[in-house]
Amino acid sequence: MEQDLECKTQRLLDDLADLGQDGILVAFSGGVDSSLLAAAACRAGVDRVELAVCHTLLHSGGDQAAAVAGSQELGLPLHQLELDLTGL
Repeated sequence: MEQDLECKTQRLLDDLADLGQDGILVAFSGGVDSSLLAAAACRAGVDRVELAVCHTLLHSGGDQAAAVAGSQELGLPLHQLELDLTGL
């Protein structure tokens, strides 16, 4: 099982390196999944890794704080987008 995990990890790193030749923008919540993906992109040697989070009335202030804290912990720039869903 450990060998399988190592193979999957290496495949992820290889895929990110291939896809990230011009940089990668990660849809970022500050949670485990998006944090893992952002950290893996850095580990894969992607030169430009940036994060983006969307804020709406549906998201709590805690969601925004988690994204900000996560981006600071990773040392990656965070683009914060405000979305107004009232007109949809």
